[in-house]
Amino acid sequence: MTITKGTVTGNNNLLTIKSKRGNISGFCFSDVVININNYIDGRALLMANMLLTGTTQQALSFLQHSPLKLRFRNMDSIISATGESNVKLAITVPLLNTDDTKVHGYIDFNKSEFVNLKCLQFKLSDVTGKVQFNNIGILAKDIKAKLLDQDVNINISSEGSKIAIYLNGILKISNLDKAWNEVLPRYISGQTAYKAKLSVYEKILGQIEVDVTFESDLIGIGIDMPAPLGKKKYRNIPFSLSIEYRENVLSYFINYDDKLHAVIVPGLKNQDWRGEICFGGERAIIPNAGMVIKGKLDRISIDDWLSWKESRFENVDNSILKYIDVISIYISQIKLYDQQIAELLLTANREDKNWLVRIYSNQVTGDIIFPHDSNSPTSLFMDFDYIYLETPKNNNLKGNSIENSIRRIDLSRDINFHVQRLYFGNIQFGEITLLAVNRGISWDVDALIFNPATIYADIQGQWQKLPTGRQSYFNITIDSNNFHKLLTDLGYRPTMEADKVNMKIDLTWPDSPTDFSRNNIVGDLIIKVGKGRMMGINIGTVGRMFGLLSVASIPRLLSLDFTSLFDKNINFMSINGKFGLSDGIAYTDYLSMTGQSMNIDVIGSINIIKETYNQILTITPNISSTLPVAGAVVGGSMGLGIGTMLLIIDRVINELFGKGILNLISYSHRLTGAWYNPKLNIINPILK
Repeated sequence: MTITKGTVTGNNNLLTIKSKRGNISGFCFSDVVININNYIDGRALLMANMLLTGTTQQALSFLQHSPLKLRFRNMDSIISATGESNVKLAITVPLLNTDDTKVHGYIDFNKSEFVNLKCLQFKLSDVTGKVQFNNIGILAKDIKAKLLDQDVNINISSEGSKIAIYLNGILKISNLDKAWNEVLPRYISGQTAYKAKLSVYEKILGQIEVDVTFESDLIGIGIDMPAPLGKKKYRNIPFSLSIEYRENVLSYFINYDDKLHAVIVPGLKNQDWRGEICFGGERAIIPNAGMVIKGKLDRISIDDWLSWKESRFENVDNSILKYIDVISIYISQIKLYDQQIAELLLTANREDKNWLVRIYSNQVTGDIIFPHDSNSPTSLFMDFDYIYLETPKNNNLKGNSIENSIRRIDLSRDINFHVQRLYFGNIQFGEITLLAVNRGISWDVDALIFNPATIYADIQGQWQKLPTGRQSYFNITIDSNNFHKLLTDLGYRPTMEADKVNMKIDLTWPDSPTDFSRNNIVGDLIIKVGKGRMMGINIGTVGRMFGLLSVASIPRLLSLDFTSLFDKNINFMSINGKFGLSDGIAYTDYLSMTGQSMNIDVIGSINIIKETYNQILTITPNISSTLPVAGAVVGGSMGLGIGTMLLIIDRVINELFGKGILNLISYSHRLTGAWYNPKLNIINPILK
């Protein structure tokens, strides 16, 4: 203390010091009276009352040098301040034992400003109000201030050895984003009421620590994300964030809806981060090293997350993966590429250069390896023991869902894919290997489908990325030596045997391999089937078989009734055909089955967009006495009599001219209508 001007007077055992002007700890004061009582008998007691004026930073400095200095001597290490403040101080000091000093008073803040240097780095501005203090602690009610440009009400009290600072206010996401230099994603918006608490305490004498707790019901905050993280603004979801600063280390504790718990200790480098994120209610603990994600999820839709990512105007930051070291998640139900997978366990471990992901469930089991760096040229490696895919429940959506799912495949890197057993509904594909290489101006595909008992399919493709445009080309060759079993594996009734089946398919469409659709594919299909037979012919069998061979509507096409013409087993010498595909129309002018008892020819088109037919099936019988019922050619109640007469005439003419009359007659059927409700009309017989 320095006194610029004052007087000292004594009266018996009382000494009075009066000062007009002076300075104490940087504060200016005036008209201060200091009384020292009992100074003669050795029990001197100093009592002073004063009003100090200065800055808020000086007020903090005063506390550091006041009789409360042991508690506040390191205050400037956690708080800096600006603005004006007055200090009203009353002090009683036993001069023979200054440790028994008694202090009380208040600090009056007037538009002061504080910045927390350790935890939040947020500015507390326009602070107006009084904080009362004494040897025991401090107390303040209804201090007004602004935090993140929003009004906030502050109350302060002592709680044991801690000072508790309570804040109540409104948090506006746009203001928070501005304070954080616009790092918050745009899919978080709105504002919400909150309560916060700052606990200030001494871990050891003079070493001040600050803990922060933030709580809100998040009403008014919208998170435009899929489940389980997204929420509507009107929903009440309890959220809490706690920040602890211990021994120069920050720790964050998060609770979201009591379904996500996290504890995070940031590091100077990515590798130094420690923490754990737990789903499903389990409490998170700080691991010795690394970042861990674990827990349980009831259900999650990867399709929703992929669609959400595609719909974002801003880039979605995937950099959080660089902080993660281990993932172990059990998911009761997951939706991926329109597939429902139950009871899936996913584990992932960060290795030196790659992530190793392992998937376990009754529907899919295997490994996925991909590099840490998304720009790395390293291949995406996938090796599965088995994959069971479900057929969509709504067949009308089947084509679109498959197309949409495939479009989401990332073609920016090389892909090495293998599955030992692939099932699609009732269809068994066997082993599949695919190698895709990005060569800059092209993306080349080499794939193989192999089942030693049924099928060998070779797929060669290329996506050309030229300055003149982008185009995909694919050549597919399919061979089977056991068509009977192949039909079974593909989910059809095994109604056909053939020595050999060969199909060659050439397709092209604009842009990438994942951009194909039924209306932009152009190409050709050639079918060759060796000697064989159709077995157990009944209503619709022959039509379905030809529908199968026409490829355009593989599980569902013709539904015809040839039972009046054929025996239950039909032997054929060959089946050959060629189809052209363009603008969503599959057209053939040559699809023919050459048989012992008849020939069948198909011409016309199938609209694979509208899913309709416009075809003519022509049947030319090769009737002989081996057919048990000749009248079936004509049919009806009169068919038997007429058929018998025709058979007699046919035999006579055959003896004379070498060819029966019935072999000169063809029967045509016009097939029109929708795939699921076709219409078949008989056309008058044609005499050849």
